[in-house]
Amino acid sequence: MQASKIEVVRWELPRLVMSIDEGKLRIPDFQRAWVWERTKVVALLDSIYREFPIGSFFFWRAPTIYNKYFRDIGGLRLPPPRLSEEVLFILDGQQRITSLYVVSHARQVIARHEQDPYADAAMTDKLRAYADPAGPQDWNQVTAGVISGKIAMQVMGDWAKGELLAANLTPGKEVGCALVGKEANFMMGGDIFVFAKTTDKDQIAAQAMLAKTMISPETQVLFNNKKGSIPIRTDVDTSKMDVCAQIGVKAVQDPAGQAPAANMLISADLDGALQDVVTKFWSTPAMTTDQFIEAYAKAFKTAGN
Repeated sequence: MQASKIEVVRWELPRLVMSIDEGKLRIPDFQRAWVWERTKVVALLDSIYREFPIGSFFFWRAPTIYNKYFRDIGGLRLPPPRLSEEVLFILDGQQRITSLYVVSHARQVIARHEQDPYADAAMTDKLRAYADPAGPQDWNQVTAGVISGKIAMQVMGDWAKGELLAANLTPGKEVGCALVGKEANFMMGGDIFVFAKTTDKDQIAAQAMLAKTMISPETQVLFNNKKGSIPIRTDVDTSKMDVCAQIGVKAVQDPAGQAPAANMLISADLDGALQDVVTKFWSTPAMTTDQFIEAYAKAFKTAGN
């Protein structure tokens, strides 16, 4: 096996920032979180202003098989690395590099604890106090409560909007919508239509015509306006769709904002086991955050195999 070589390369600040913007300079998963206080950032900038040395950075030019094992710098959403391109992982210098990047872009670091499962679980515990005292209900029952004004809000997929439209409620007027979380991520899912396999030429032609009609720009807009979802195509005119649909359309324009639904990534058994743990945590106020995390991890070990 060929031994790796250490190269000494001079980088200007614009190149450093551009490499981050393009997703070519990332933090490996095993790195520690952002920990610098504001005073250290100020001291770094002061050193640069005074032309003092700020030390070197140590990067690892990793094989492409490791491209998916990264964290975003400062918790900021950045373009994902292409699986076919080399990525430089920051082994030493992430605190300084993160500081330089966020200052140059006037952005704010998202602390690691804000993305920590423990923090998320603790927030879920707090939200329980605002839930309907009737307990867990079918999603359409909750939607009916939103329509009647008895329930303030609902976390649900865009199919719930069809119920709102049927009740003559207009998105942006009587009801509103938002993508949950700090980033505008859109959880991707969908339905499929299956055609029977046949050798009959007339049936094949009819199937092709139906498929062409279903994915045509006109049909996509008309159908999704009724259902409440967004078109599967990104090249259609969505200007006549409501404000809620516009939010979804805008989010999926950025591939980095497309989050696949859980059942696209894990087995049905694991998905069900994890949902059972979450449901139990939500329905059991006496269950601590530590107990929830332990049960969640256990579900991964048992149902994930």
